[in-house]
Amino acid sequence: MGICQRLVCDTILVMKVGNKNQTGFTIVELLIVIVVIGILAAITVVAFGSTQSKARNAQTLSAAAAWAKAMHLYKTDNGGYPTINSCLGTIDTYGSTTDATKNNGRCYGSSTDGTWMVNQSFLNQINPYMQKYSEPADYDITQGSGTNRYRGIMYYRNNGSGTMLEEFRVMLEAVSSCPGISGLDASYTAGAYTGGRMCFYRLPQ
Repeated sequence: MGICQRLVCDTILVMKVGNKNQTGFTIVELLIVIVVIGILAAITVVAFGSTQSKARNAQTLSAAAAWAKAMHLYKTDNGGYPTINSCLGTIDTYGSTTDATKNNGRCYGSSTDGTWMVNQSFLNQINPYMQKYSEPADYDITQGSGTNRYRGIMYYRNNGSGTMLEEFRVMLEAVSSCPGISGLDASYTAGAYTGGRMCFYRLPQ
């Protein structure tokens, strides 16, 4: 019997012992039981939601590590990382390009931005080093009014500093900091959004 069930039973038992001469429960006693059950149900829902978040984050972090390993193998053979930006996963990871509920297949930004999708040419480049494409969790974090939606992992070649640096942008649910990921440098920045955090990791140069 679970803790919640025991607590409800103990509450009922105490009321029975305290009211030995009564054949049933009073309205007040029934209300107490209902309140106790409601509190326990709320605790269970919160705990279940936290467990789901951790499982989705674990899936995304595992996928990021697998993609980082494939990138290292690619660089060893080719002298550099892939030259094409792409969402990381299979062609189907982020849904159909006509499915508005899935941001029209985008992992980053708005549903009309055609740049941030799984790029087949990128997959062709990485295929010799990763036969089964690891898929991150399909969970949205949003910015502003929700027009911009971010999920999974994006591989991006960032030339903002004047030097081309390859990085992963990893979307994690309900976290306050960015954990370390095997094969990637420590997160150098992060953005807090509704529902989670976008963590930026550079590939070792």
